[in-house]
Amino acid sequence: MFVGPRARDFQGRMLQRLLAPLLYNQVVLQCERTDWDSTPGIELGWTMSKADLRALFASYRAHGIEPTPLIQSFGHMGWLFANNQNLDIAFNPQVPFSIDPRKPRTREVLSAIWEEADELLDPKIMQFGLDEVHMRGWPNDPTLTA
Repeated sequence: MFVGPRARDFQGRMLQRLLAPLLYNQVVLQCERTDWDSTPGIELGWTMSKADLRALFASYRAHGIEPTPLIQSFGHMGWLFANNQNLDIAFNPQVPFSIDPRKPRTREVLSAIWEEADELLDPKIMQFGLDEVHMRGWPNDPTLTA
């Protein structure tokens, strides 16, 4: 599920009405659109505060449901390029959809986000969303994608 400014209220109702009664024990929260300290300048109207994200994780855990943070980390990276930020690590800055893993700063940026999420949320596992990398802005070159 996605996070954002209204996620605590919406997911709180869903937790009470559906997930807890059905004895769910795991939920994946796509949470890259959080106001991470390590990614200044990418905030938009749907960015979630770190305090709210931590509270959302605590709410799930209080009901015996383990939340797993999903942070898109290769494709689906439009969030990292919001407000024209971080275009230096986009594979194609004209179509900022995926990062270029060959650039050294890419590793620095992603590592900082992952470390911040790990420290804030203390997850048992993390999901990095390494899918659909070449959907937009990549050349038709079989040497670049599997």
